[in-house]
Amino acid sequence: MSKYAPLAEFLADKRGNEIPVTFEEIERFLGFTLPPSCQYPAWWSNNRSNSVMTNVWMDAGWKTKNVDIEGRKLTFVRMSESERQAENASKAKEKVYENSLPEADLMLDLGRLDSVSLGVLRVLARRNKWSVQDEVLSLIKEALEE
Repeated sequence: MSKYAPLAEFLADKRGNEIPVTFEEIERFLGFTLPPSCQYPAWWSNNRSNSVMTNVWMDAGWKTKNVDIEGRKLTFVRMSESERQAENASKAKEKVYENSLPEADLMLDLGRLDSVSLGVLRVLARRNKWSVQDEVLSLIKEALEE
């Protein structure tokens, strides 16, 4: 389960086609502070490769607009049916590439980490209700997508 799953739940509960939100509201229902990279407009773009969170709002059928970094606010806009179909086609194509190296095949040697780093990973994993290996994989994936 993604640590950004509460965003999908928030969006699923909304009626209408536009939802204005502040960064603080997003942080409140996520339960943690957004990463420093959220200060860049690209992080909020509707390009799936820019952030892990982008996939969450787009998978839920939403896109962003009116991103105001200085004012720390934006608007989520419900995607049209044709936009959703185009997104689904794009995701299906990406799935083919993803399957060429499944994450399950990636083995991590956590014994090589120092005790402080491993301790931090354990705290993060516990907070997100993941295994330490899943937390590391999530961090790696997020770093590659930013």
